[in-house]
Amino acid sequence: MGEIMCDVIIMPDGTEIESIVDNECLCGSTQHEILMWIVHHLPEIEIDTTVEITHAPFGWIVNILEVE
Repeated sequence: MGEIMCDVIIMPDGTEIESIVDNECLCGSTQHEILMWIVHHLPEIEIDTTVEITHAPFGWIVNILEVE
């Protein structure tokens, strides 16, 4: 049988986060816990920027975009 893949969080700098609590995979975390972790671990956000969090088949993609 194939290995079950857990989600990862891909931060804006490309860093992949596989766990937010005690080295457990993200599958054991709620969406709220994951989203709160992302918000607390983002680089400092400046005026005229937007945070975009997208859930893709392989994990959570976090982007910081400039507002035009």
